[in-house]
Amino acid sequence: MDESGARNDSGSPPQPCPGGGVDLISALPDDLLLQVLERLGSVAAAARSGLVSRRWRDLWTSLPKVTVALHDVPFGSLLAALRSATRPGVCHYYLDIRVPGQDDRVASSSVSSLLHAAALLSPVELLFTLPQDLQVSGFGAELPSFRRATTIELRAGDLYVYGRGGLPSLERLAFSGCCVYLAAWITRCPRLRVLSVNSTPVGMGSITICSASQQELVVDNRNTWTCCVDVQAPVLKQLTLAFCAHGDLRVSVLVKDACPVNCLCDDPKDWRAQTISLAVEEVEIEGVKGEDHEFDFLKVIFRCAPMLKRVGVRLSDGVTPSVDWCATINKFFMAYPSVQCILDLCSGNSGKQV
Repeated sequence: MDESGARNDSGSPPQPCPGGGVDLISALPDDLLLQVLERLGSVAAAARSGLVSRRWRDLWTSLPKVTVALHDVPFGSLLAALRSATRPGVCHYYLDIRVPGQDDRVASSSVSSLLHAAALLSPVELLFTLPQDLQVSGFGAELPSFRRATTIELRAGDLYVYGRGGLPSLERLAFSGCCVYLAAWITRCPRLRVLSVNSTPVGMGSITICSASQQELVVDNRNTWTCCVDVQAPVLKQLTLAFCAHGDLRVSVLVKDACPVNCLCDDPKDWRAQTISLAVEEVEIEGVKGEDHEFDFLKVIFRCAPMLKRVGVRLSDGVTPSVDWCATINKFFMAYPSVQCILDLCSGNSGKQV
């Protein structure tokens, strides 16, 4: 088709340019023009394209994905900015809100209102950042349901965050400077794979994770005393915990899947000879299969935990240990008479005290 007969998807012929000639860009099909608007990177820039030609005026409202970046917008103006960004038929792919520093105290209910307004944009990714020194009054901020979000990251200085409703698509969740109840968040996120938490000075008394989808877990809870660590994640690949313990501490980590060849669990190669400080008195190890590296790990626990009082070892269901393995671990336990050692050899067994 020649230039004189070119038409676009909307049925409009090429428009003449002020200096003469034909506006061939505006004559392109809608899907190509939408790709141009996507690369502008913001709703405001895409909307301003309507000044170029009437052909572009309402085209931006059909964008399949748009990045909304609200940086340095005063806290009091953010709600209006979010509401103005809402357009029918627009899929906001990435929402980046960074609140600038200010002297005035803000109410936690106002933070909740901002998060609810952000949820109306239905972003696939959300980054919400409050300045470290921002003082927030009230009970806490509510993170509502983001049905389409696959990634959410919240950063603050000292903010309690709670939520209602599910996050069915969420795969990556990160809290920094936020006080959260981990067990409740896990139940809201059935597809969560990566969780990172760097808690506030209030911290968490317990670290409890029970997830069938969790693959990576990073928790830094050194701002308060931790009394319990309970992780049940059958497909977990990476676990990083940092916490302070005082008095009685219960640690239980259950990971059922067997390690593949050249697994990262064997890095660093000299982990068996390393010494770390473990201020724990009670350790529960479940899902043991009687393999050599598991016994080596047990040796590290006893060597690095001088205050250890009780150790429980439970074999994985369906595993029958060899006579040599039972004799070896029994001899090992006998070398630590001050530690109460309980070996559970099979499912439903109350355990044999050594």
